[in-house]
Amino acid sequence: MIPVTWLEQSKAIQAYENQFWGSKVNPKEQEQFERFSQALAAPAEEGIKQLRELIGSNREAYVIVHVTDLYRLGIMYPDKMGVAYQNFPMTGNMHGMINQMKVQLKENGFDTYTLQSVSDNEIRAFSLSDKASSETLLARMLPFVDKKAPVELDVAQLIYQQGGYWVYKIP
Repeated sequence: MIPVTWLEQSKAIQAYENQFWGSKVNPKEQEQFERFSQALAAPAEEGIKQLRELIGSNREAYVIVHVTDLYRLGIMYPDKMGVAYQNFPMTGNMHGMINQMKVQLKENGFDTYTLQSVSDNEIRAFSLSDKASSETLLARMLPFVDKKAPVELDVAQLIYQQGGYWVYKIP
């Protein structure tokens, strides 16, 4: 992942990375990862179809997502997924935090947010910039305020959830 402003130099950066780490990127694996990440950044129904095509029709498959994947996907596809995050001190006043987040949403024109515990003293708020970002497959697989809960996702079956990790069976 590289910043958007460096995209024009991505081939030179990749060559340097390969040289530094002494490894070569397998073109087939890179293409598969791009298809996988593009599926997560696509609208939910389209993204699930793309994942199924990537996996093949006769294989059972699962996908594990984490709240921090939002930021990574936002860096990879800023035109498809507008993501911002900010850390806040954990004060024990959850109602105050919720009110602060509502103000943040309104001031920045964000569509929704979700929270991640960073430590006992800190919480991170991930915000999505618009409705299109909120409709991506990854966003639909995670819990966001004022959006359908992951258990209500109709394009994949929630199997398990632990901490910030969510496990789905791909139909």
